Amino acid sequence: MFLPNEGLNDVRYTLHHIKIYRNSNETCRLSNYVLTSSESSACGLDLEVRREYLLSGSYYDGEYHTSSCFQVVTDDPADGFSGNLMEWKDVTPGFEMRLSSFEC
Repeated sequence: MFLPNEGLNDVRYTLHHIKIYRNSNETCRLSNYVLTSSESSACGLDLEVRREYLLSGSYYDGEYHTSSCFQVVTDDPADGFSGNLMEWKDVTPGFEMRLSSFEC
């Protein structure tokens, strides 16, 4: 669904949270949607239905936002991943352990 937004459009994706690694107290109740830019040149994500992703993002103006510019991905060559958006199937057990112990 496209949402009007002063020059650029946002895309609203409906989602289901499987596991949450970090969440601030002010956002303890997660919504079932996230916004991203409709344009890849503005770091927008193009998510596919029925795929599971590891997403990171931010919460502002009462809404969740995600982008391709600030995703968390493994940098360990042993994990065999390259790219800027991880599908859950690409998350290795070792990387999942590192996510669980990540300190901001």
